[in-house]
Formats: sequence, structure tokens, C-alpha cells
Amino acid sequence: MSLSKRVFFLVQLLKYDPQRSIAAIIKAVVAPRRQNSTVRVINTIVDDKAEKLRKTGQQNAQIESLRKKLKNLEEARAAEIKDLSERLTKVEEARAAEIGRLREELKLAEEQAAWIESIPAELKPTKEQYEEAKSMLKDPDGLLYHFAVAGHAGTGKSSLINALRGCKDKDKGAAKVGVAETTTKIGRHPDTNSVLNKFVWYDIPGAGTQANRVEQYVIDKGLFVFDFIIICWKDRIMETDMQILNSCKIWKIPTFLVRTNSRTHINNLKQSEDITEEEATDMLKNETRETVERNLREGNYNEPNKKVYIIDRHILGKIVSSFTKKLHSTEDFTKSHSIKNYNITEDDIRTVVDAEGIIDEVDLLKDPLETAKERRR
Repeated sequence: MSLSKRVFFLVQLLKYDPQRSIAAIIKAVVAPRRQNSTVRVINTIVDDKAEKLRKTGQQNAQIESLRKKLKNLEEARAAEIKDLSERLTKVEEARAAEIGRLREELKLAEEQAAWIESIPAELKPTKEQYEEAKSMLKDPDGLLYHFAVAGHAGTGKSSLINALRGCKDKDKGAAKVGVAETTTKIGRHPDTNSVLNKFVWYDIPGAGTQANRVEQYVIDKGLFVFDFIIICWKDRIMETDMQILNSCKIWKIPTFLVRTNSRTHINNLKQSEDITEEEATDMLKNETRETVERNLREGNYNEPNKKVYIIDRHILGKIVSSFTKKLHSTEDFTKSHSIKNYNITEDDIRTVVDAEGIIDEVDLLKDPLETAKERRR
């Protein structure tokens, strides 16, 4: 209400109610002053409150900042603890693995010591004999596979090596072949061309001759250093063959019994028995199985079902040559050039080989390769 209106209102009031008018005049004059004072008090209170709120806001911001810092420190500490825990776990795992490895080495060493102790004295080479046999391998880094072909004199050892290398008896570098015992020293024949390109073949002089006594054959020829040994035989397993088999079992060296000249045996049976090729082949298989079982039993060899490979060196040579040509034309073999990176299956071989009269030639190519890879794992 404006001042003029208030004055007009008071004048009219004085006419009719003087007492009430005086009170109203006092109120009209005093009230605004009180009101202004109240407003100032309220404003002061509000300002105080605002200041307190401002200060409280700063404090809250500081508190929030401290909380964030504390949270960051706790997270960093937790991450550090986790990292330390993971590192400690890795260290413990590595230590446990090392302890396990050392225990395994100790176990193997103890087994090796017990095994060496169990070897009969007559089969233990001297230190000089062992070092001489090792030096014969010419492979200090152990990158090659060393396979001996042994057996009695005249069983076709040299021809078998030539067939496994994919070469003929008259080829340059072929193992020397003859009717009589032509090998007087161990012949070393690296195979750098055929599918068995990491193999080194050793033509071991045949036992049973004046130059090679049966009693010392295994030790004298250092057969204990080879990856495996092929034992060739024709008509029966001889005393020397049994000695090699039993010695290799003691030395834990894989052996393969190979009956050579299968075509000669089959042709002889066809003529003497007047039977077909298939019948002669079956007869040869049965006769071979019976002969091996009987000879092994008589020689106290406790593996009567040992596999025997019946092969013809000409067929084997053709298989190796044909399959080698296929491998040399494949990119995988060219890149790897190693039996460790290439697997041979029977289907692989039969797709490139058209050789009649195959008996165990394919298996004799596959099995030594698989045995070699397994032995080095």
C-alpha cells in the first residue's frame, strides 16, 4: 500500500475511531522498521548459512578428494598384492617343476644305474670300447638316426641297406655286396637322398666267421650305441641272432627281424610244391611265423609274437625310389626335409608304387621311421 493511501486511510479512521487510528499510526510507522531489521537478521542468518554451506561444500569436496585418493591407493595396493601373488605363484610353480624335473632325473639316473648294474659283465663294454663306438657315429650333436644292419654272414645285409637307401648294388657309394662275407669292417652309409634322409646305415660284419666270433659280436661291433638294429636272416634264426636280440633287450634297443630273399623262397615253394603264387606266399608267411616262434622259444626270448618282416630287396628298393621321387616333388618335404616333420602312411606309398609281390616291404619302410621318431621324443 502506498504512503498516500495510508495517510488517506488514517485520516478517515481518525474521524470515526481515534483510539484505533493512533494504534494503526504507530503500527504503520514502527512495523516497517521492525520488518527491515528482521529482514537484515534473516539475511545475516542466510549469509551465515550460505557461508557454512560453502565451507561444508569445500570440506565435502576435500573429503571426496581424499576418498578418491584412498581408493586409488587401495586399488594400487591390491594390484601390487595381486601382481606379487601371481609372481610368487609362478616362482613356486617353476620351483615345483624344477623339483619335479630333478626328481625325475634322479629317478632315471637311479634306474639307469640299476639297469647298468643288471647288465651281465660279458655285455658291458669298457670305457674305451664305448668311446670308440660313439666316435664311429660321427654325430656329436645327435641330429641323425643311426641304424645297424646285422646278422649272420651271407644273409643279404648289404643289399638290404642299398635297397633302404634307394640305390642299386652296383651304384657308386653302395654297400659292397658279395656271395662270401665281404664286410670285414663296419661300413657307414649316410642316406641323404631317400625318404629316410636323416638315417645313417651301418653294415655290420656278419658273425659266425673266423674274423667275427659269436661270443664277442655285440661288444666288438659296438651294437649298444645304435638307435635300432635290423637282424637279417634267411632260413632260420641263428645263435648270433638270438644273442643280438637278447643283448638289445638288455640294452633297450629296438630290433627288427627281417627275412630276406622272399622272391627266392616263394619261387622255390612254387616249384617244389607245384602251387600258385598266392599259395606259396601264404605258405612262406606261415612257415616264417612258426620258425620264428620256435627259434625264439628255444633261445629263451620272451617275446614269441615278435613281428617279422618278409621282404625282397628289389621290391623294397623300387618302393623307396618311387616314393622318394614323390616326396621330392612335394612342397612339404622340400621345406622340412626331415622325418620329424613328415609322416608316411601305407596309402601314401601304395599310391605311387606299382610293385607286384609286396609282403612286408611297406611296413619295413614305415615302422623304423616311426620307431626313430618315438625314440627321440
